[in-house]
Amino acid sequence: QLQGLQKYVPEFRRLIADEAAAQLEANMDKASLKTAFGNLMN
Repeated sequence: QLQGLQKYVPEFRRLIADEAAAQLEANMDKASLKTAFGNLMN
C-alpha cells in the first residue's frame, strides 16, 4: 500500500533534514506520513 510512496523519499530528503528523512523511512506508516506532510505544509 505504501510502496508507491517510497519514490517520494528522495524528494523528502531534499525538502527536510537527513535525520528527519531517515526517521520517515524507518517509520513508513500512515501516522508518520501524516506528520511529515503536516510539517511540510506548516
